[in-house]
Amino acid sequence: MKNYNKSQLFLEQFFKNILSIEYDYNTNYPCNKSCDDDYCRCAEIDDFKITKFNFNNIKTDFVNLCKENKLIKSSFDEYGIEKLLILNGCFKIENFSKVVENGYYGEEFIGVKFNNFKQIAKEIDCLLSLNNEDSKIEFLLLKEYGNIPPLYQNLHWVEEKVSIDSIKFKEKILNDAKNDNIKAPYPLQENNKVICLQQNKFFLLIDGYHRLSLEKEKNNKQIHIIKGIKK
Repeated sequence: MKNYNKSQLFLEQFFKNILSIEYDYNTNYPCNKSCDDDYCRCAEIDDFKITKFNFNNIKTDFVNLCKENKLIKSSFDEYGIEKLLILNGCFKIENFSKVVENGYYGEEFIGVKFNNFKQIAKEIDCLLSLNNEDSKIEFLLLKEYGNIPPLYQNLHWVEEKVSIDSIKFKEKILNDAKNDNIKAPYPLQENNKVICLQQNKFFLLIDGYHRLSLEKEKNNKQIHIIKGIKK
C-alpha cells in the first residue's frame, strides 16, 4: 500500500469516531429480554442525539493530532485544514451521525462520525502532501471556486502581519457578507487569518471578511494575512 493511502486511512480514523462530540442514546430490546437462552442478543440503539457540539474543539483536536504525528509543517497547513473542514461542512451538526456495529448482544454504540469522512480525509491528505505553500493555496482556491481565477494565478504566497486599515475589499465581498447578515456561518476564534492580494501599499481581501470583521470588533489594529504577490 502506498504511503499516500496509509496517511489518508490514518486521517479517516479521526473522523470515523470524533471524541470531542458528546451524545446520548438508549438501548432498546424489542424482544423484551425474552430470548430463548440466558442472554438477549436483540439490542437496538435508539433515540440517538448529539448533546454537545463545538466545531473549534473538533478542529483543535484534529490539528493537534496532525502535529503529534508530524504532518503539519507550517501555519499554512493549519489554515488549509480549517478551510477544508469549513468547505466540507464540518461546522454543521447535521453532517454527523452515530456509528453502530453488531456485537454479541446486538447493536453496540461505537461513537460519532463525520458522514463524509473519506472525502475530508482525502482532501486534507492531498493538502499536506503538497511540497510548497504556493501549491497549497492554489489547491484551496481550486477547491473553493472550481478553478483558479486569473487574478489569483502565478502568485507567490507568504504570511505577514499587517495593519487592518491597509486591507481593502471588493464590493462583491461586502455584498455577499451583508446578505449573510455579517455573521459567519461557523464559529470564529482567536488568531484569524485572511487571504489578500498585495496591490501597491494596500491589500485586497479575497477571503475572510467575517474574520476581518471579528478582529475589528475586538479593536485589534493588526491581523495575520496570507498575501499573494506576483512571482
